[in-house]
Amino acid sequence: MAETVNARIHVSEDLPSPREKAPYVLIDALCGAIPSILYAVAIPLVAASASAVQVVELMAIVGVFAACLLSVASEALASFRAYRVPVLACVIAVCLAGIVFIAPAREGAFAVVNCTLSHVNEEFNAYFGLIANGQTVATSTAFAVLAGVLVGVLSWMFSRVRTSGVVLLAVVLYGAFSMRLNMGMAALGSSLAITAWLLQCRFSQLRYSKLTTSYFVGLIVLVLVSNFVIMTAASALYKPASQISHVSQSIERAADGVRFGSDSLPLGNLAKAATMNTGSDDCLAIHFDGVPSGDMLLRGFTGAEFVNGKWSALPESAFEGDWHGVVPWLANSGLRPSFQRAAFDDARAAAGEGAASAKTMRIVAHDASTRYVYAPASARSLDRGDVQANLDGTILSGMVGKDAYTVEYDDVAPSELLADATFLSKDETGYARAEAVFAAFSKEHYLDISTDDAEAVRAYIFDEETWDETAGESTYAVVSRVRTMLSTVASYTESPIDVPQDTSFARWFFSSAHEGNSAYFATAATMAFREQGIPARYVEGYRVGTDERDTASDNDGDVLLGANQAHAWCEIYIQGIGWTPIEVTPGFYNQAIQPDNVVDVGEAYSSGAHENVASDTAVAGDVDKEHGENRQTRFLPLVLGVSVACACVLVVVGLAIVLFGQRQVRRIYRRRRCSSEKQSVCVPALYSLMSQVMAVGCPEYDKNRPLDCVQRFETAFPGIDSLEYQRVVGLYRAYAFGGRDLRPNELRTLRRFDERLHGMLPKPANTLEAMVRYFGDVL
Repeated sequence: MAETVNARIHVSEDLPSPREKAPYVLIDALCGAIPSILYAVAIPLVAASASAVQVVELMAIVGVFAACLLSVASEALASFRAYRVPVLACVIAVCLAGIVFIAPAREGAFAVVNCTLSHVNEEFNAYFGLIANGQTVATSTAFAVLAGVLVGVLSWMFSRVRTSGVVLLAVVLYGAFSMRLNMGMAALGSSLAITAWLLQCRFSQLRYSKLTTSYFVGLIVLVLVSNFVIMTAASALYKPASQISHVSQSIERAADGVRFGSDSLPLGNLAKAATMNTGSDDCLAIHFDGVPSGDMLLRGFTGAEFVNGKWSALPESAFEGDWHGVVPWLANSGLRPSFQRAAFDDARAAAGEGAASAKTMRIVAHDASTRYVYAPASARSLDRGDVQANLDGTILSGMVGKDAYTVEYDDVAPSELLADATFLSKDETGYARAEAVFAAFSKEHYLDISTDDAEAVRAYIFDEETWDETAGESTYAVVSRVRTMLSTVASYTESPIDVPQDTSFARWFFSSAHEGNSAYFATAATMAFREQGIPARYVEGYRVGTDERDTASDNDGDVLLGANQAHAWCEIYIQGIGWTPIEVTPGFYNQAIQPDNVVDVGEAYSSGAHENVASDTAVAGDVDKEHGENRQTRFLPLVLGVSVACACVLVVVGLAIVLFGQRQVRRIYRRRRCSSEKQSVCVPALYSLMSQVMAVGCPEYDKNRPLDCVQRFETAFPGIDSLEYQRVVGLYRAYAFGGRDLRPNELRTLRRFDERLHGMLPKPANTLEAMVRYFGDVL
């Protein structure tokens, strides 16, 4: 072997002799194997953002093995060389068929496609729809094996291409596209692909040369190291030239102009907000089938993240990780973010709280951008399905703008936008359950505010001397405070000064500018609400005010909206109701809070002095009924007689029978549900039982955010490790959001955990608590 390794390869115009064939086979196999191995590793690295780590590793291992096997077979087996085309075609066909027809493998392929489309949408502001019910992270072993074989075969075939220019073009496009989309470990993958191409070109020249094998191996190592260092450094230090960025942005704007047209709305960019109300073109033509009862805001762009003076939409990555699968789950539970208010109105009507009247409106876009489908927050449905209901509640057009559509909406007056949602506390299914999950999602993603902006908001809006922090417990007190202070520190103008770069917007607006248009006020208000812990977002669109409604009334429902009606406002998430538009620009709002309560809220809460703060589900201005009603103590008349005594005894006995009877019935019902073989029955029942026990043992427990009380868990249940509790919660999340059935051992884990948790429940503090736990909670 040592002689073979150290032997030199002689140059000859003839074929090698049989004696010399072994070293030639080795070198030829390496020449074919090494580039294909590098290609087989480079491809899974780019898919790393769409696959679990184990899937990427397994895909690379299988791909390398397949590439090596093909390289050796092509050099050692003459029969393979003769039939390699049909053999490889059959292998590729089998792999593709497996990915298509094997469900876990198909889900993995869908995950890669969805992840790629998500990156394309984020990087290029495109609106490609994702595969319905598809994941964004591949976790299937079957997919990893089949994709690995496919990658290995294609990598080997690619390494055999003799036209180096074609290979280089493919490698460059592959690297540029993956790095532009920030896909997985694109820098390392591109480095390996470039290395594979260089080796592929060089190895074709090394055959039958006089170079030693040690030189051969050294060349491989040198090219690997140098290319890795160069590509990694380039990816870390690369900053696109301003000219290139300008050209790229110009191309994107031109493409969007062809697809959607344009208008004066700045789409969250405050640098363009100063001219949002300039222009005389008619943007939208609206025909109302019944003029709305109050002012209407037609939602278009929504901004979730504010960076460097620009709002950007919520990225699709927000729906990955812990929130993966939540969107289809919400839809199956009756809550679509784009039509949440209509779902709330339906739930309120079902509870007997009054039904909203539905109306329709026809919208035709003239000189308005058709990127968004403009619709009110109370939209119920659209007349056509060729639109995309975005994850954050906006409604987007398809690849080509939608210029005419009909919207059915609930006619909700401004005074009814902040409705009473207390009836939902009695319902733990359907809309109420879905809304609680979506509320938790909104709180996690719509509360970000920079430190400088938060300090400015506290200094100018919620200063300690005039604002009582306890008043912040009421959403409506905060709304009134924000409106009052914004109208105090700044005034409205249609031609505001430009926003300076690299500075705190809130501090500049409150301390220097003192004036702005609706985009400025909406930005400041969104920051103010977030500082108080209220999920809020920036919104743009068009406003139908009193004048426009009067015009529609005089013209059989027809009205034109131009640049003068271009507007910005903010939306806050109200528990139970969902995203609710709040007009914050001075001079534009008819109070969304009920008019007869505006004075009470403004006077009592704008200074934070009111002691009785209403709950988030109460109507603004309402106070605790204990302070608002004169309670009368009613005394039962003292009636003598045997009949009264007997009646009391019968009542006590009957009450005891009812209490013990209902306890027994509920225990049997719960036991049957928890032991059911149907996971759609037993898993929710087991989670409900765990939530009951946790709520008793740990008062801070929230069933919609069960991991928030991990630190208090071991104190409340000292006999159970908190890691076991976290694992159990992970199983429930895997079932609810992951879309997979639990294995038998996992179900046993849930049942045993509920039994242990129930057994470790602390003893009641008093007799009343014991009775409530025994008869009410049935624990």
